[in-house]
Amino acid sequence: MNIQKFDFSMDILKVVKWEYDSAPNLKNILTLKQNWYSNNHERFWADWERNVFNLFTANDFGLNIWAIILDLPLYTESLASPDNYPAFGFGGFGLNFGRSNFATDTDTVNRLSIEQKRQLLRMRWWQITSDGSMPSINHALHDVFGKDVYALDGHDMTITIVYQVILPDIMMRLLQDFDLIPRPSGVKFTHLVKPRDAFGFAEYSLNFDQPNSQFGS
Repeated sequence: MNIQKFDFSMDILKVVKWEYDSAPNLKNILTLKQNWYSNNHERFWADWERNVFNLFTANDFGLNIWAIILDLPLYTESLASPDNYPAFGFGGFGLNFGRSNFATDTDTVNRLSIEQKRQLLRMRWWQITSDGSMPSINHALHDVFGKDVYALDGHDMTITIVYQVILPDIMMRLLQDFDLIPRPSGVKFTHLVKPRDAFGFAEYSLNFDQPNSQFGS
């Protein structure tokens, strides 16, 4: 992620030869032109570098361009339940309490925040460039999510990704559906979410048939 530093400045006054130093009209014209380049040319490219090129600072427009380049959709769609969906509820039309029925009436587009888009696209970058080693995987996770997400090697061709924070469902779905976390070929990933202290007698506070009966998972 070492992004090259670009110099967008243009100094057109340096083309003025020494014999024209005493030509005020010419220097004034060139000075006005220099001011135009500084206010337009340099600003345009600086904004482009910040808003499009740099994944750490890209805005929504730039992130959507990166999504096309990296072939990663930044949304998912939850389809409406079919008419014959066996929804559970005590009210009319299978509704329950505060319309918390398990069925959904309409299609819903699940959207990400700008920072979440940046994180997923950076993880895609790591997926493409990483060698899949454990240090590289943890480096990628720390770079994108910080210390709250890390990988544990099971030494049996499995790797567990531990989340000490709860990521939004859409992020978890995209991480898994597009296999964004780098890994060696043939290694199985499991995802363990531990947002709070959990009770258990086994390693990592696991208990019984984890994760189904894990307290706090």
